[in-house]
Amino acid sequence: MAKEKILVIDDEESIQKSLSLVLAGEEYDVTVAGTGKGGLEMLEQGRYDAVILDYKLPDTDGINVAKIVREKDPEVAIIFITAYSSIETALTVMKLGAFDFLEKPLDQSKLIAAIDEALLRSETFQQEAETEHAFAALLALRVDAVVHPEGRSHAVARRNRSLRVVDSVDVGTYDRLAVSLRNPALAVAIDDALDDVLSSTRFARLFSRSFPGAGFPRELRAA
Repeated sequence: MAKEKILVIDDEESIQKSLSLVLAGEEYDVTVAGTGKGGLEMLEQGRYDAVILDYKLPDTDGINVAKIVREKDPEVAIIFITAYSSIETALTVMKLGAFDFLEKPLDQSKLIAAIDEALLRSETFQQEAETEHAFAALLALRVDAVVHPEGRSHAVARRNRSLRVVDSVDVGTYDRLAVSLRNPALAVAIDDALDDVLSSTRFARLFSRSFPGAGFPRELRAA
């Protein structure tokens, strides 16, 4: 299973080093950046599950960075850290959708707890979205799909085709599927997105857990 990725944006080398060690010890994949620009460049190169963001940076402030991060990825968890704490500052960052706001010097146990809770909440939201959209799609399209166990994974066949099995798909796939379902003109997009959903082992588990004994499709079951 891939490690969850965390981006630390802070100009203090001591913070970069300490958080890298602590978070790596918690089995997270950690990347650090010393400026807002550097952090945004990292985000352009790939998605992160959480961003730990200093409120004051040498080239900009964390608020500007957080706005750009939120525009690029509405799902990413943002945790602000600062040595300049105030009620006004806390309210400002929370309005941006930050998950938490922690004061320096950092209490490592509180930081780890905040990250764990943020990632758990993000996972819960994603699972709810996956289950809701995928089940709606199955009911709407009356899909002829067979999912059956195959070792520790599962195999999927749809319309006499074998689908490549993956662990999961991103929430965006479910969102595209939901949009396609509301627009019959996008039949091809529906078909492609549905293939992606059905080939996800996560969806197979979620469907089984969320709809135990569901009569449709009766051949769909978790690995």
